[in-house]
Amino acid sequence: KGSQGDPRCWNAPFTFEACCRNEAAFVKSAPKKECWIGGVLPESCCDINKGMTGDARCWDPIFTFDLCCPAEKVEVTPKVCCDTRRGPQGEAECWTGQYQFDSCCTPKVFKQLELEEIQETCWLGFGEATRAACCDIRKGLRGDNGCWSGAYNFQTCCPAEMKMVTTFAAQCWVGGIPEAVCCDQRRGPRGDEGCWDGLYSFESCCPEQAAAALPR
Repeated sequence: KGSQGDPRCWNAPFTFEACCRNEAAFVKSAPKKECWIGGVLPESCCDINKGMTGDARCWDPIFTFDLCCPAEKVEVTPKVCCDTRRGPQGEAECWTGQYQFDSCCTPKVFKQLELEEIQETCWLGFGEATRAACCDIRKGLRGDNGCWSGAYNFQTCCPAEMKMVTTFAAQCWVGGIPEAVCCDQRRGPRGDEGCWDGLYSFESCCPEQAAAALPR
């Protein structure tokens, strides 16, 4: 199934290396020269013009493209393949057959890449203590409002906490209570006041509308 066994089995910290130590040691120590016996040639097998994993006919569960052609291996991710700094069509080595820049690097993909780039720099130069303080939802459903500016907002920089907020909000709308009515700010700045009780407030149940109403 591959040099990492069945990839569906693994989820950190349960990895192929941790759970299949004997097999991992074999794969790691397998002499690369054994890839090229019996007339099998790297010039042919590692040719990524034939596909992202070279010539598929060359490989079996032990001797794979990743093992035998480490220099030719291309990291097939949107971040690499759609990077137009590498060329007008991104990373040219990513594309073959039906998989081309125009079909794979859609506006949705670029939007996600932009989001990830912002997330990678949210806490650049700051410590974990700053992130924890800014994302602390005990201060409000958007953490500490003093931390946010422009693209650097709670939704983008605190994805785990944002998930907690939206998960709670989803629990507001059981039993036929209509979100569209309760969160409708045409009924008032906090939607329909008749909907709220205790923990179930406009701020906790309509987080997007509440965030939009905050001063910027």
